[in-house]
Amino acid sequence: MSAPPPRADMRGLVRSFVVLVAASVALQLASLMAGREISLRTEQRRLLLSASDATRELLDRYESNMYLAVVGLSTSDWDLLLRQRKLAKVLEAQVTQNLAALRLGGKAHIGGAEVALLADDDPAMKERLAAAEPLWAEVRTSAVRVLRSDNQSLRNNPDIERFQAASQRLEEALDELDADMGRRAGPDLLWLGRAQRALPVGTVALMLMLGVFVFRRILLPFDASMKDLARSEGELRVARDELEHRVEERTAELSAANAELVAEREKLARANHELERQEEALRRSNEELERRVEERTAELREAQQRSLELARQAGMTEIASNVLHNVGNVLNHVNTGSAMLAERLRALRVEPILKAAEMLEAQKANLAGFFSTDERGRRLPEYFGKLGQSLAAERTELVSLVGGLEEHVAHIRAVVDFQQSYATVTNLDEPVDLKAVLEDALRITMASRGRGGVVVERALSPLPRALCDKHKVLQIVLNLLANAKWALDEREGEDKRLSVRLARPAEDRVRIQVIDNGVGIDAALLTKIFQHGFTTRKGGHGFGLHSSALVARAMGGSLAVESEGPGRGATFTLEFPFRPAEG
Repeated sequence: MSAPPPRADMRGLVRSFVVLVAASVALQLASLMAGREISLRTEQRRLLLSASDATRELLDRYESNMYLAVVGLSTSDWDLLLRQRKLAKVLEAQVTQNLAALRLGGKAHIGGAEVALLADDDPAMKERLAAAEPLWAEVRTSAVRVLRSDNQSLRNNPDIERFQAASQRLEEALDELDADMGRRAGPDLLWLGRAQRALPVGTVALMLMLGVFVFRRILLPFDASMKDLARSEGELRVARDELEHRVEERTAELSAANAELVAEREKLARANHELERQEEALRRSNEELERRVEERTAELREAQQRSLELARQAGMTEIASNVLHNVGNVLNHVNTGSAMLAERLRALRVEPILKAAEMLEAQKANLAGFFSTDERGRRLPEYFGKLGQSLAAERTELVSLVGGLEEHVAHIRAVVDFQQSYATVTNLDEPVDLKAVLEDALRITMASRGRGGVVVERALSPLPRALCDKHKVLQIVLNLLANAKWALDEREGEDKRLSVRLARPAEDRVRIQVIDNGVGIDAALLTKIFQHGFTTRKGGHGFGLHSSALVARAMGGSLAVESEGPGRGATFTLEFPFRPAEG
């Protein structure tokens, strides 16, 4: 046996190993910190680019709302004018907030959410952003001029052309800003690439150093220890021979004990026979219990199928009810337009034409003298000109009213066609555009009940067409939107927001969320919200969410709810398997 290594050598070995490990950790930490810093900068640049893109998108929506407001003004559709002007005000505030956040830092609106931005320290960027703010002020000023202008024409309108030109200049400034941001992101990516290339080199060098250290300070001493171990094997052989002798003696003792165990085994065999009879009785009891469980399971499955059918019928009834509300609203517009058209027709000034015709009939024998000497004859051409202008204006307004009636009738036809597309009851999966289904649900809910000051936000990720039951998805989403609309109607205040999101959290899952900032749900009620007959709505039947949960389960998915409490809104989440349609 060799003596253990001196304590001083052990300390040197440990010290060297600790130094190498510390160097490795330091190298890894330095690489991680450098990569993290560059990643943070790259992420901030990405957020700045996203904020710039979002600002340009908000500007496009602002232009669209202003055009619709001008259409409402030109057609005297005050409801359209006020609604679009209100939406334009919201977008105007968001564009202003985004421009300020890009220049000074702060929160910006990106994809329907507020994201915190850090101010860019580059003077050139600040100068570009500062130059964009006067352009935005010019856009807003020209928009106000459009709405206040006496010229309500949609073509050859100088005010609209100035508004379009100002918007175009602002969009060009934002495009230049995006290009500059993209160019400035290149150096960070270059440094990140260099750091990523240097990390493997440092790791290989460190591994070589550790390999040399292990060979010289661990493997070589281990070889010496193996030689000492070989010398110890001889001593172990002597001890093993002595142990075998003792084992033989112990074996004889165990043989005697084994005879006693055989007698005990016979006693246990008789006891096992009694136990087998008891197990047979228990088996027969289990078979009877399983038969009863199977019967009960069949009854429950049949009851669940009936519940699903009732849920589908309730969903189709909801669709039909929403469509009837929508058609009723359009018919109100049709009745109003018809009444206005009848009133304008009754008010047409045809009596002056008849009087002028009687006057000409009376003077037909001397028309030349009548037109040259009679004061009434000399004024008659001018009178006919003004009367023609008046009748032309009346005709334009009547044509506009008839066009409005045609649009309302076309709207009714489109609503009926839409309802018929969902009227066919089927339990078969088919390729479905989930984004289109959500847009249909929003169109039914918001058009039939009216927005009521609700701002609808969409975050719908583009997904491939999925194989699923379109009617089941629409039924669940309609129930969730109806509940969210009710919660917003019950909430006091003006900031009412409804958000619909579509995402794919995993390769084989799809998630649909309906989020509102309405009256919220008490924590004690969250576990009861999907129970049959439970409802917090006045006049509710407590069947909508219960049936939606059953339909979600039948699709192999789930329906969940979250709420921070009363007055804090609610989030309903539908998840189910995602199967892409072939082709």
